[in-house]
Amino acid sequence: KGTGTESDPYQIYTAQELANVNGTGYYMLMNDIDLTEWINKNSPSKGWIPLGRNGNVMSNLLGNNKTISGLWCNTDEDYTALIALAESISIKDLTIEIAEGKNIKGGNYTAVIIGKASDCVMDNCHVVGSVIGKDYLGGFAGFVASGTISNCTSEVSIQGANYIGGIAGVVTATITKCRAVCSISGSSDVLCNAGGIVGYSTAN
Repeated sequence: KGTGTESDPYQIYTAQELANVNGTGYYMLMNDIDLTEWINKNSPSKGWIPLGRNGNVMSNLLGNNKTISGLWCNTDEDYTALIALAESISIKDLTIEIAEGKNIKGGNYTAVIIGKASDCVMDNCHVVGSVIGKDYLGGFAGFVASGTISNCTSEVSIQGANYIGGIAGVVTATITKCRAVCSISGSSDVLCNAGGIVGYSTAN
């Protein structure tokens, strides 16, 4: 349902519909979505298959103050998150909860929402859970190039090597009015850039 415009977004009711998100336009969650059954059926060993694994996601996601729960990944691949790569999109009013006893586990650019984001807007989003990876790890995104993150809360534990932040590992974007309640662990042999909000920033 919907035409994909901001005023009449495509409507997402199920985990399968969320997994089918592609192309451009606006998508809106119409109810809370538990990914447990979808993962058990479609990818029981690796967990959730990140949107945009093979290319940038250009779809705007309107959370509609709903929750995506049961999310987890178990892989060594880079760009591991709900969305692998994203460019010029907005994600708003969304809560994501990692499955109990599980993690978002990946390689470089691993996070809860977006592995690597370019010119994206994240507003009024909340993440809860655990992230494990290598470099460029964050509660919201591993790497954020331009764009804004505002009014967001991160309650995550993150374990990795370098460039680790409760909101994002590396940021060249603007972060405002965000809160992180996190456990951060880095293990780089050379230099570990880690912080409660960001690991490394060249922005505001």
